Amino acid sequence: MPIDKKLIVGLLYDSRQDITDFVHSLPGNIHHDFIYHWREPEEIQAITVALMQLGYEVIDIGSLENFIEKKKSFKHIDLIWNVSIRAISRNRTALAPALLELLQVPYTGCDATNKSFTLNKDLLKPFLKHQAILTPDWVELNFNQSNKIPVHWGKFIVKPAAEGYSLGVKVFTDTDSPEELLQHTHSIYTQLNQNCIAEEFIVGREIHISIIEGLEQYGVLETLLADGSALGNEYLDTNSKRETRFTRQCPAPDDPGIQQAIITARYLFKRLSPLDYATFDFRIDEKGNAYLIDVNADATLHPERTLALSFSLAGINYKHVIQAICNAVLYRWSKQDTQQIASINLS
Repeated sequence: MPIDKKLIVGLLYDSRQDITDFVHSLPGNIHHDFIYHWREPEEIQAITVALMQLGYEVIDIGSLENFIEKKKSFKHIDLIWNVSIRAISRNRTALAPALLELLQVPYTGCDATNKSFTLNKDLLKPFLKHQAILTPDWVELNFNQSNKIPVHWGKFIVKPAAEGYSLGVKVFTDTDSPEELLQHTHSIYTQLNQNCIAEEFIVGREIHISIIEGLEQYGVLETLLADGSALGNEYLDTNSKRETRFTRQCPAPDDPGIQQAIITARYLFKRLSPLDYATFDFRIDEKGNAYLIDVNADATLHPERTLALSFSLAGINYKHVIQAICNAVLYRWSKQDTQQIASINLS
């Protein structure tokens, strides 16, 4: 969609200080390992620069609290660029889109329903099964359960039911003590006030499929060990994502397992519409079966992270990624509200 006037975009996001202040205002003593929900400065800077290069005026709003407190002082805003993800709530990613929908303010990204739905794995998993989408077997665990694990799994992952970024992910085997498992699930429940799911561990390759609405091309990325081999028995947790012991590359697109992953991701992207953009994480076993692990409807737009990097390797630069998201959002909202985007008076 061509820009016939300089659209004003408000950038809504959570900085590290925003999240730290918010979490410290809550009762209890939440461990720092459970506080990661912020947008890195490099991501915010990259989005801002790209939008300005594309001819948009950018207003730095910051946190959701700042938006609520100061919204009357902002200029007329045409669009909210929403990368707010919040913390310590199973609806954390849905809070901003729910409020913006109430105010009838156009925003980027999927709506509150899909934000919560994709974040809450205890809801997403049954849906995937109903849609006949291959995903690892799983069971739900509360903080005092350890006897529901199918012993034939041998190796399994335990993770919070409603989190991302591999937060709280830990691998267990059938030889680990029940007490260790109980300690981990209790820690998750105490810190995050949510139960866990236990999921069969899939030995194999780690593949990420990125999709942007309106772009025929998609991004494909594989996470590898430092020596270039498949992850195999290794896995991504929060610490390993912050380290550099893994590498990324664009795998051969004609691989049957990757083709299966692409078909699944494209189907879900359409089925869960509107998403605007998302990444889909898979493990591909030695037989080429692509198991869907996670749907990231709040994927980071950091220029060196999965979504942007996968498109970069496919020959689509960062500014083109941001423009494609803008085009998708403006088209969707122009159809939904009027024949064109109208300025929103927040006063």
